[in-house]
Amino acid sequence: GAWQGAWAAAPHQPVSQSDVSFRMIVRPTLGGDRLRLRFSNAYGSQPTRITAVSVAIRSTGPAVDGSSLQAVLFGGLPGAEVPPGTELLSDALDFSWSFGEELAVSFHVAESSDMDQHGNAVAVGYSGSGDLTLDAAGSGYGNVVTSFFGFMGLDVDRPDASGTIVALGDSITDGGNPPEINNRWPDYLADRLHEAGLVFSVLNEGIGANQVTRDTEFLGFSEAAVSRFERDVLQRPGLRTVVLFEGTNDLAGEVGAQEVFDGLVDMARRARAAGVRTIIGTVTPRGSSALWTDAMEQQRVLLNQMLRDAVGLEFDALADFDTALANPLLPNLMATQYDSGDGLHPNPLGLQEIAATLPLEAL
Repeated sequence: GAWQGAWAAAPHQPVSQSDVSFRMIVRPTLGGDRLRLRFSNAYGSQPTRITAVSVAIRSTGPAVDGSSLQAVLFGGLPGAEVPPGTELLSDALDFSWSFGEELAVSFHVAESSDMDQHGNAVAVGYSGSGDLTLDAAGSGYGNVVTSFFGFMGLDVDRPDASGTIVALGDSITDGGNPPEINNRWPDYLADRLHEAGLVFSVLNEGIGANQVTRDTEFLGFSEAAVSRFERDVLQRPGLRTVVLFEGTNDLAGEVGAQEVFDGLVDMARRARAAGVRTIIGTVTPRGSSALWTDAMEQQRVLLNQMLRDAVGLEFDALADFDTALANPLLPNLMATQYDSGDGLHPNPLGLQEIAATLPLEAL
C-alpha cells in the first residue's frame, strides 16, 4: 500500500508494566479506510508481551463506539512480542475514520513487559487491570494517564497522499495546553493543510527538553536529535519533508551556536541523501524566561543568522518562527499576545502563528 504516517509520538524512555490495558486516544492527521499500528520497545531491556490490541472511534472519556471496535492482529495472531531495541508493525486493518475524529487504540500486556514511553503527551489516556481491549463502555479503565505507552504510531494507506511531514523538535513542538484539545502547532498545521485541500499527513516527533547535539535527562531521558533522526524521521513512511525546529535547549545549556548549526546541517544532509526536503525553523525569543542570559541571546541571534544564510545551500526553505513571534520593538522577547507566560513556550495563538508561518509552497 501507499502508507503515510498519520500519527506518531517519539519514544524516549522505558517503563515496565504487567497485566494492564492501556487505551491511548489519538487524533490522526489524515482520515482513511485502512491502517496499521506501530509499537515501540527501543529502550527496553526485555520484550513487550502484547496479548491483544483493538482500535475504535472514540466516544467520550474511555468509551468508544462499539460498532467500530475491531481487533488488530500481528501475522494473523492476536498478540506479539516486541524485542528490546525494536519496533513492531501490526497487520493492516480495514477501518474507516474521517479527518478530525479521535481513535482509541487499546492494548493489553499480560506479563512483566518493557515498553517505550512518551512522557508528556499533553493528552489524556486510560489504563486498567486485565484485558480491557474489547471494553466498549470503558468502565474498566479506572486510571487516567498523561503519557503515551508502547503504542507510538499509526499509519494510513492513502495512495492519493502527497507525503508525510515530520516535525522534529522540543517542547514547543511536543505540546500545547491544556490537554485533550489538540492545539500543538503540528495539529494546527494539519488543520491548515486539510482546509487548503492538501493531502499531507503531519507527524509530531517533538520531545520536551530535547537538544540537537546532546542527550538530556531533564524531564526524563531523551536522545539528541542527531541520534534519533534515523528512527524518528527517516524511517517514517511516506516521508516527504522534515521541519527542523530545535536549538533553544542547547543554547540554554551553554552549547554554542556553531555546534547547534553543525548538528542541524548534519540532519539536513542526511535528509537530502534520502530524497527528503528540509525546512529549517529559526529559534524563537526567550529573553524573559528563567536562566536565560545575554550571552545565550547573542548565540541565539548568531545561530538564526547562520540558519537564514544557509537556506538554499544546506536547507531547502526557511520558516522564520523567530520573526513571527518576536516583539518587534524588543526582538529578544516573545510578543505578549503569543507568550504563554513563561517567556519560552507560545500560547495557543502563538502555536497557530507557527503553523501559519510555515511556507506551504516549500512542501
